[in-house]
Amino acid sequence: MAIKQALIMASTPDYLKQLHQEIDQTPEEYRRLLLRIVHSFREGVMPSTQSDMLKKRKAEMLTETHEALAEVEAGDLIAGDKVLDWLDSWGDENEKPSPV
Repeated sequence: MAIKQALIMASTPDYLKQLHQEIDQTPEEYRRLLLRIVHSFREGVMPSTQSDMLKKRKAEMLTETHEALAEVEAGDLIAGDKVLDWLDSWGDENEKPSPV
């Protein structure tokens, strides 16, 4: 294991080693803040299209979550045993139709 780590460190660029050293030297109580700084930096240098794609996907996930919660509140549910029976039938010649 030590040999493997030594090989990895030997092939790691100097800036990455320095970054790891800085993180290791940062007191534990400041690492959460350091992580936020790194995230902010990455978001600042990330191409806008990639950043926009992430924002769009997060918004879609939030919408899907709200829709699912509305279905639950409306009682629009499928019994778990029906879903499990359907899943158990997968691959059988008499596969059951989706309970949805």
